[in-house]
Amino acid sequence: MATHKEVTRGVTAISRAIAEIESTNIKLEFHRREDFQELQRSLIQAIEKGTKSGREVARRTNGLVGEREQPEDDRSEVLNKLADLRKLESATRAINSVAPIYREQMARYFEIATLAERPLLAMVYSYLDDIDESPAFAILLAQSEISFEQKRLRHDQLRRRLDGRSRGLLELVQCDNLVSSRAPREFFTYQVDFIHRTVRDFLHQSADVQSLLQHNLGTENFSLMTCHAILAVMKTAPFHQGTDIDQLLHLIRTLFFFASRSLAVNPVSEEALGPILDAAEASYRATTSSIDEQYETFLFIGHAARIDFFSYVHKKLVANPNMLRKARSDPGLAQSCPALYYALRPALYTHHVSARTVAYLLEAGADPNEVFGGDRTVWADFLFTLHISLKNEWVPHTHMDIIPDKEKSRELVRVLLLHGADLNAYVAVPHTSGLVKAETLIKRVLTPEVANQLLQEVRQASDQTRAPWNFRNLKRKGRWYQNLFRRSQS
Repeated sequence: MATHKEVTRGVTAISRAIAEIESTNIKLEFHRREDFQELQRSLIQAIEKGTKSGREVARRTNGLVGEREQPEDDRSEVLNKLADLRKLESATRAINSVAPIYREQMARYFEIATLAERPLLAMVYSYLDDIDESPAFAILLAQSEISFEQKRLRHDQLRRRLDGRSRGLLELVQCDNLVSSRAPREFFTYQVDFIHRTVRDFLHQSADVQSLLQHNLGTENFSLMTCHAILAVMKTAPFHQGTDIDQLLHLIRTLFFFASRSLAVNPVSEEALGPILDAAEASYRATTSSIDEQYETFLFIGHAARIDFFSYVHKKLVANPNMLRKARSDPGLAQSCPALYYALRPALYTHHVSARTVAYLLEAGADPNEVFGGDRTVWADFLFTLHISLKNEWVPHTHMDIIPDKEKSRELVRVLLLHGADLNAYVAVPHTSGLVKAETLIKRVLTPEVANQLLQEVRQASDQTRAPWNFRNLKRKGRWYQNLFRRSQS
């Protein structure tokens, strides 16, 4: 693991290397792009390991210098790369200069900012210190819109914390597409982002820097802390009708993203995540009611199925065993996306579907032929997505390559057919005229040989008598699926 002393030596090495390269009478022209990549790797090794002097690294570049004149755009690219390396040098110096008392918070900020799919709201970072002091802060926080004065105070305080804990590598940035003339909506206008893209890449790719950050964090589960902070934001954000529902839904997606990361790092965090998700769902219900927006009944259980949070899904269904069956007969739920829909279309950061969770939802009464959103069915939507992902056919506004494994796809098709998916349904697929029958599409995606064998297995299994559905059967099935998963992991 790199120490701060080693990082300091690395900073000195790269500073000397860059200075010597720039001070020599070189035209900075290279025969091949790979040559500069080799130079870049050498300089980054000097940062991470601190074992090479700047002069030695510079000497290694002598053989890379071309005598011929190269196009101007190649020269510009090299100069830009060197500018990036300057930023890396500055970033490493900044990390090393943070006072020891703040290094845990520094590591937390950097890890969250690096992991997030896009810059998080500043208020998420603002609440981290409250949660650090009191882990139950967000759970106990009342559902109440924060005042403009409190928001401004928190933003000012966060600016000072970012300066002290990240030495300017993270900063408060204004998001133009979220700016509103109403003062309270400044809640959404500020996010936290890296000052340079190079800094994020460096923190993400450098094994030694990651080791240094992990050492400062110790056993802290920063993903779980972020879930708490997002819950606090959901409870205190000033949402308004018509314009903020997308912001709310994005917060919920981000919540489940960090929940999935928390489970990946520490499966024991299931117990801590359950109350957070329950409180977040209650907050979501209260917010949609107050701004007169549609409440998606299956949003939370669906997202939990997406990340294969099986114990949470099981708990929700045991508490309300008729939840999924009620959707078939309740006209008010016709526009809501079914839980099975979410389970079959995972978030892009997971890139897989859990056959275990899908099978359990089906056992609990989910209907693959259920119509929602007007004229869509879960089964047809799944086959459409499966087709474009396996055939690599890009279609706007759809998930790509989310189920690239044909063996897993075969298992999903099998379990859906065993629970009544309609082989005679028709699916609209890109680059074809009209509709394609489900059975034909399965053969096209899985190959005729595999599909025929699968269909024969399904027909034979369908002839056997299945146990009737009831509450006790659901609880027994839940335990069976969970134990099966545990055995597969051991």
